[in-house]
Amino acid sequence: MDIMAKSPRAAGVTFLDYTRECEKFGGKAAGLAMLPASWVPAWFGLEVAYFDSWMKTCSVPDEAVRRVIEWCDSRALGSVMLRTSGQLETIRDRGKYHSRFVPTVSEVMIREAIEAIYGQAKQLDPHDKMGIVVQQYVHSEFWGHVSNELRISPTRNQWQYEVEHPQSLRRGINSKFALRADPAWQLQLNGSPHRALRSVTSWCAENVLPRCHLEWRISGGQLHIVQLDLEWREHESGYDPTAPALTRSAPRYGDGKLSLLKLYDVGAETRWKKLENLSDFDFRAGNAAPRIYELSSDVLALSSKHPEIKRELVEEIGRVTGGELVVRTDVDQSGFPRYNLPRTDTVSDSGAVAWAELTLADLIDRGALPENVVFLVHGFIPAKASAWAYADPDSANVRIDALWGLPDGIQILPVDTYEVVTTKRKIIPTKSTFKPMFLNEGADGRWEYVQVLTSKGRTKVLRSADILEIAERTKGIADSLNQTAQIMWFCQIPADFDLGRNLPWYRSRDQLEEVRRAEDRYEDFVVRNDRDLAGVPDRKVALVYQPDAELIRNEDFLERVVSRAKELDYPVKLLGSILGHVYYRLCQVGVPVILPNAARYNRVRGRRVFGKLVRDLIPQNIAMGGESVREAELDKVDAPWALSGKIFEEIEEFLSAQDQGEKLAELADVLEVVRGLAFACGIDFADVVAAADKKRTKAGGFERRRVLLETELSAAKAEAIASSSVALAELYSPTVADNAFVIPMASAIGTIGRRPIEIAHPGLGLTLKARLERGALQLEFSLKEKPSNEPVALDGAQLSLFDSKT
Repeated sequence: MDIMAKSPRAAGVTFLDYTRECEKFGGKAAGLAMLPASWVPAWFGLEVAYFDSWMKTCSVPDEAVRRVIEWCDSRALGSVMLRTSGQLETIRDRGKYHSRFVPTVSEVMIREAIEAIYGQAKQLDPHDKMGIVVQQYVHSEFWGHVSNELRISPTRNQWQYEVEHPQSLRRGINSKFALRADPAWQLQLNGSPHRALRSVTSWCAENVLPRCHLEWRISGGQLHIVQLDLEWREHESGYDPTAPALTRSAPRYGDGKLSLLKLYDVGAETRWKKLENLSDFDFRAGNAAPRIYELSSDVLALSSKHPEIKRELVEEIGRVTGGELVVRTDVDQSGFPRYNLPRTDTVSDSGAVAWAELTLADLIDRGALPENVVFLVHGFIPAKASAWAYADPDSANVRIDALWGLPDGIQILPVDTYEVVTTKRKIIPTKSTFKPMFLNEGADGRWEYVQVLTSKGRTKVLRSADILEIAERTKGIADSLNQTAQIMWFCQIPADFDLGRNLPWYRSRDQLEEVRRAEDRYEDFVVRNDRDLAGVPDRKVALVYQPDAELIRNEDFLERVVSRAKELDYPVKLLGSILGHVYYRLCQVGVPVILPNAARYNRVRGRRVFGKLVRDLIPQNIAMGGESVREAELDKVDAPWALSGKIFEEIEEFLSAQDQGEKLAELADVLEVVRGLAFACGIDFADVVAAADKKRTKAGGFERRRVLLETELSAAKAEAIASSSVALAELYSPTVADNAFVIPMASAIGTIGRRPIEIAHPGLGLTLKARLERGALQLEFSLKEKPSNEPVALDGAQLSLFDSKT
């Protein structure tokens, strides 16, 4: 049975439907079958059953070859593409298998291509079963990809397309309001592929259930879709960072005298920078502090010579840490870096001593004096996440970059970025970042990358309460030091460890500067290790810095990458935080840095545009609250008009007030605007009050709500005739005249917090709804449709026109 692209079948296709097709023909064939036939080069699918036969006989079935030849002959195709279509092949496997181009259709070449595909499948994944898509070869001038995968887009309608040939180019597409491509028509181009791709992606967003990735080609002014990969949630694998953390039990710290280790008293004078760092933090204010023990080189030298001292040292380390610990190094000697010095993964007490002995020997070989080296021992800190935060004493804004797992991952992996206005305790919304993985410790204590479930990759790392705590404490530290503070935090620590929920750990002295970045216009080349570094191509590429887990803290490896990038004049692409050491190092040496996950500039967040007249001290008060303010002075000649409009704005707020206190405040605003009007016209406000009192004596005020209904000349004795109460709508009614609607000012004000005015103009066939809201007169017109004797065309009649196209 052949699987052929007929009409579009994407709408309503469930994962179960897809799986049934996939079992017969593989994933790529099942994907292509969901697309309109007019968009896809001619193709058909070879069933997985042929692969099963090949596995048993080690020979390509003659029937499979014959069917391909017959199909090609029936369409007069001289060349074809054979694409892999594995049952287990998912969107994450893009690039895993290789397609085969058959330049001349013949029995020998078709058999060889099928054999190559089957052989590769068996080698790369013995559990997969391989179908094959046989597709008409399209000689292309351009080709590339377009995708709305979760890693690329926070919404279904936001896409990114890439021109892969003839040059690398990336561009975004919003398909929400695009004209959907008609599945009955071929995809014709008018200039660049942007418009045609936007129409295709609009159709996909509407009809294809999961997110997807399309491969496209352009030939002879026509766009062809040659592959559709689907991001089914059922294919997901990885870690759910929203699940409760599985942490170790809190250690029971032993009591007793310390004879070999020294517990550091936070804030005490010390020569060791890493300990001195702790003095900068706010532990003296009652926040929980870490327990860190100094292991000197002298003690370590003694333990290496005397087994009984080593046993005592191991016992003491185990007692104070609970047996699971980390050892860090500090060197107080010129020529040694402050960053990324050797440290252990989580180790045992005996493992810590053995590691420290080897590390000390290595440092001595590199020129360190033993007395200038110290090892810092502390118990394992089971933080679920980590963060870097940056605060300036001259700014209320704090930046935080956060990621699950170990803090070293923040340097090189995509992170969440938060900005907080500390004076307002306000978290400014930032763009959603997809975080595909994080760095964590494996079961053996070694670092490893942990894959995150695709559907959870945009989950916020930190809760709002944690963000505010970290921001406010970092800002407090910066203010107390009167210096910029860039601090690394362990976050979301279990309560039974007595370290607080969020623990400041290390302060960097780097200065955060304007983000410097190179354009992202080169092909990516991932550098994970020295083997990759040796294989950097001659053509200019972007070196994506993503070292293997064991190389993350290896300063020598970073320097080799920096040296290679400078030698070739290649940019380095950094997926991680600009608060990390790697970014600063690249900037120090002048290597161009591509930052796909950072803002192009120091972004303006939480911008609000007002364009309104305000009291004189309002801009100053806002600036004191930590926000940047842009202001101007109104032209003097326009002041009376602007202030008159301001009265209506204040009256709206008065009429919307909920209690007497609010009404009092709003009446005070109305009075202040009148005072401003007097000033703008050069009139002393005291004269205004005096004139008001004089008028009040002569004509009274407005306390009795008197309404003048009408007057007339009368021969009889003139008198005021009282009437019953009236409603505002009876006094001021909107009218129509010629081509105009006439709305009295009181009628407009009467809509504040009430129903809008609604008035019909028979002559114009228009209906008007009007109301005063948010300081503006809002008008809504609707056209009354005239009855028509014309028949209304049904959608089906419209579609039949397209169906007739061949």
